[in-house]
This record gives sequence, structure tokens and C-alpha cells, in this order.
Amino acid sequence: MPTDSERLVVRRAAPRRGALLLLTAAIAALAGLWGAFEAGRSTAGYSLRLALLDERTRAVEATRLTSRVHELEAQLAATELARRVDRTAYQQVDKSLAELQARIGEQGQELAFYRGIVSPADGLA
Repeated sequence: MPTDSERLVVRRAAPRRGALLLLTAAIAALAGLWGAFEAGRSTAGYSLRLALLDERTRAVEATRLTSRVHELEAQLAATELARRVDRTAYQQVDKSLAELQARIGEQGQELAFYRGIVSPADGLA
């Protein structure tokens, strides 16, 4: 028959307790590292709240600037169209002016011719 010493079985009292303790220690270590990281950022002058606020401010400003760019592009297109219309109008005015000046020159020659016919004595004196 086995003696009392041969029947002795050594078991861990609580196997889950060791795993739970290890998990708790790991979580505490990660939390400590995270706290140290945040303390370092804070010491360096970094604030997550201010960074998020700054990011939001920049996003609003980017949206405003994009809107302004679209307004200016529309204004530029309108100005370019007006410039083309003005250029066409000026070309037509220049053409009409040249035609009118040519016509005035022709009429001046005709006037001189008719003056010579009507009063030839004025032309001799």
C-alpha cells in the first residue's frame, strides 16, 4: 500500500490567479507607459485638446479658402468673357473709325472738286 508521502500531489492553489495577476501587471505597465508618454508630451507643450482645436480651425479655414477660390475662379471667368467682348467691340469700333476716316477723306476730295466747279475764281486768286 502507498504511503502518505507517495500520495502527495502538489497542485497550484489557483492557476487562474497567476494569469490574472500577470494580466493585471501587463495592463498596469501599459498604463504606466502611456502615462509617461502623455506626461512627456505635456512637458513638451503638446496638448491633445489644443491640437484637435487647431486641426478643426484649419479645416474650417481650408473650407473657407476653397470657397473663396471658387468665387475668384468664377469672377476670373466673367472678367475673361468681358475682356473678349470688349476686344471684339474695340476691333469693330476701330474698323468703323477707319472706314469713316476714309469716307471723310473721300468727301473732302469731292468737296474740293465741287468748290472748284462752283467758284473757279476763288481757286485762281
